[in-house]
Amino acid sequence: MMESYFAKTLAGLEAYLEEELRELGAKEVLAEVRGVTFKADTETIYRIHLCSRLTIRVLKDLTTFFAKDPTDLYQKAIRYNWKKIIDVDGTFAIGAVTTGEYFQHSKYASLKLKDAIADHFRMKKGRRPNIDVKNPDVQLHLHIRDRQVTIAQDLTGESLHHRGYRPKNARAPLNEILAAGMLKIAEWDSQNDFLDPMCGSGTLLLEALHMSANVPSQWKRDHFAFMNDVDFEEELWEKVRKVAEAKFIEPRVRFFASDLDFAAIVQLKSSIKELPFKANVEVKTGNFFELEAPGAPRFIIMNPPYGERIQTEGDIMDLYIEIGNELKLKYSGSTAWMISSDLKALKRVGLKPEKRVPLKNGQLDCRFVGFNLFKGKRKDQLQNQGE
Repeated sequence: MMESYFAKTLAGLEAYLEEELRELGAKEVLAEVRGVTFKADTETIYRIHLCSRLTIRVLKDLTTFFAKDPTDLYQKAIRYNWKKIIDVDGTFAIGAVTTGEYFQHSKYASLKLKDAIADHFRMKKGRRPNIDVKNPDVQLHLHIRDRQVTIAQDLTGESLHHRGYRPKNARAPLNEILAAGMLKIAEWDSQNDFLDPMCGSGTLLLEALHMSANVPSQWKRDHFAFMNDVDFEEELWEKVRKVAEAKFIEPRVRFFASDLDFAAIVQLKSSIKELPFKANVEVKTGNFFELEAPGAPRFIIMNPPYGERIQTEGDIMDLYIEIGNELKLKYSGSTAWMISSDLKALKRVGLKPEKRVPLKNGQLDCRFVGFNLFKGKRKDQLQNQGE
């Protein structure tokens, strides 16, 4: 049976998530602000949780109605058949967001919904499920805009940006979903050797490795919130997993990464050892400006330092000038992408971007820019292509 859902993602990735969800079997897909609405059957929901690289979490629409005040909210919510969602011996929690003049206190609205659920079970079963704000079996989301009330169930639990391929307490300054989105925007197709010369703990490299090997983003995860549902279909879940695992392949291209941070490289090497496939990967501690020029074009992607991580404006400007010079000198014929929140510094790279995409890295407004590194003069190359 097809039901309605909302998949959350990062700002700027909505259209790419829309495309990805269609590929995974979702129907009536429509990009919204920071997410995508869609319809899907149970098998597709399982596949999205296992395979989506751009989804933060999936919310299932339970009910929508209009309420004039908290009492009206309670009276309408108590009528919903909550036993479909929550077991009387289970636990639940409620997160609430309210806007408008009719519901000005989100905590009070959440309390009225909690009372409605508890009283529903008392009338039907003589007892009620408990609240557990830290680790509930069912997490509910209450959203009220003016008088419109929407109640949804979180099917995901822990955010899907947690891939499980890092050691515990590992450093990861670049969100995994952002990294996957950058690779989608850059149209990484596993055809040229991959290079991240400022890799840090290797988020971009690890996401590229998983993409090139058809490995699902959540292949190491063994529990999602939907598995707490009273109607969870374990056999169907195992089928979805087996179909995905049968598509694993060995990457055909080589992968290179380097960084000056020795600890980050050690962490990255540890993550690579956990991969469920073999790949030609070379990772080392080193300076981008000391790498040897490759003999063939490469797909280059990097997250260089921004002004927030360098003390003086002069230092950041000099760094980006050097990056541009290095790309022009050693990597002609390649494609290069970089993300930065320092728009002035990006201009100092000295290359004309083929594409600019606004993204957010945490709270920072960034630009993700792509360059085609032509051999010789750019205008001559474009003229030859036109001829």
